[in-house]
Amino acid sequence: MPTMTLTVTTIAAESVGGWIPNTGNNVTVLSSDDGLTASGSSYSQSTTNGGALNEVIMSDPAVAEGDIDSITSVRIKAVGRMPARGSGGSNVDFEFETPSGFSETLNFFNNANYEVEHGTERTTKPDSSAWSYSDIEDLKFNISKNGTDIVHLAFFAAEVSYVAAAVADNATFFGANF
Repeated sequence: MPTMTLTVTTIAAESVGGWIPNTGNNVTVLSSDDGLTASGSSYSQSTTNGGALNEVIMSDPAVAEGDIDSITSVRIKAVGRMPARGSGGSNVDFEFETPSGFSETLNFFNNANYEVEHGTERTTKPDSSAWSYSDIEDLKFNISKNGTDIVHLAFFAAEVSYVAAAVADNATFFGANF
């Protein structure tokens, strides 16, 4: 099943002292999937319980609406780590703002390397109706630090799985000698 990845394009509201990027800004850090390479990658750090990035707006779909028959699921993907010593890890809350209704907590363990965490595959919207193209065009999230342990967040995205639209075979339709 084909999948497309929607990345961060804009962050409308940031709580003061909530998330501080080690380089660039929070948008460039969270939209650059370099957290998989090494512990020295770019990241946004939060030490503040409740530090928030609100209205995290995702990129438009890379696949045209006419090329998608149906959307089968949407899930979040985040890359991060807890740089401080401790065994419990550090929690980050992710909430679907548009469409609203889903939220979940991902835990990033104390590790020298970044880890990839995936959220739950959401096969329907919060109201149990099917996902539409306009839903993924307007995806927004809220991200907040949960607890006092430090966390580095190096990437955030939404993964959208879909069924590709059938492609018409015009040669067969019009005849082989057309």
